[in-house]
Amino acid sequence: MSEQKLPTLDMESVRLFVTLFETLNLSQTAERCMTSVASASRVLSKLRLIFGDELFTRYHLGMLPTARAREIEPVLRAMLLDYQQLLSGAGRSFNPAELTRTFRVGAVDYGVYNYLVPALPAIVAAAPLASIDFRPLDVNIGMQLKSGALDLAVYPTHENDPDIRSQPICRDAVAYVVHVSHPLVELARTRTLHESDILRYRFVKTSLIPSQNIQPEDPFMPNQSDIPYRSLETAVWVPYFTQAFECLHGTGLVAMTGLQLAARRIAEGGDYVILGKPSRISDYTPHFLWHVRVDKDPAVQWLRGMFLSEKGRFVDPDDFVSLEP
Repeated sequence: MSEQKLPTLDMESVRLFVTLFETLNLSQTAERCMTSVASASRVLSKLRLIFGDELFTRYHLGMLPTARAREIEPVLRAMLLDYQQLLSGAGRSFNPAELTRTFRVGAVDYGVYNYLVPALPAIVAAAPLASIDFRPLDVNIGMQLKSGALDLAVYPTHENDPDIRSQPICRDAVAYVVHVSHPLVELARTRTLHESDILRYRFVKTSLIPSQNIQPEDPFMPNQSDIPYRSLETAVWVPYFTQAFECLHGTGLVAMTGLQLAARRIAEGGDYVILGKPSRISDYTPHFLWHVRVDKDPAVQWLRGMFLSEKGRFVDPDDFVSLEP
């Protein structure tokens, strides 16, 4: 029985697919691949024929990958990576200055502000042609990493998935934070605060979209659907952690937020005071998460290292008192 002839899939076509998956723009893809838009369009037509799928569909803001494109993207990216590593093994080393890639990093605003932004000056200087696309986290972070929608993610816990790698960033904790004008600041100068003192005041809290990673009984990270049932204890709900601080001015409210985030806002001149930590909530360790497909990707390895290079700026949660009831 004769074998069916396989279609020809060259590395330039693979590179164009991976680049288009990152940019979702055919003109930008052609520019990065140093070819014309017409040539890029012909390669895309060839890929569509090979895979028997549209792969990318047009809409008013650019192009969207189909389900088939998302399915094959990790495989094609791995092929391109193996090919690049093969060439680099012939004497060419990794150089971030040559990167033209868009890294897709998932995180809530807290993670972007506190763990990622401080490293941006060094990253931009070392890789002037690369881009970073900070994206919101979906209800299933593991699937975002597996599908290639994200190269890297930041989350307060790590995934129990053998295909998801993780690396701790720092120790963090939940903290009670108020504006410097709050009556509790003066009270703390006269005696030791107890959690009962804080619970006399109403809160500003952050609401989250429903997530498979959030425990529904967790009173400090409620889903948006829980808001109507918590109206007595909480006066203001905000969709972003960083917005909570602005709600403390002149309101007499207490924010329950991340210790590292509060410490950084104060270090940057914010008029806030950390009163302490709830004794019934354990410290936690935010992690970088990535899929095994990019585990040996030198560019992603470099990016993780750059983000972690700012590790020394974090405060020690043990330096802050846990408030007794």
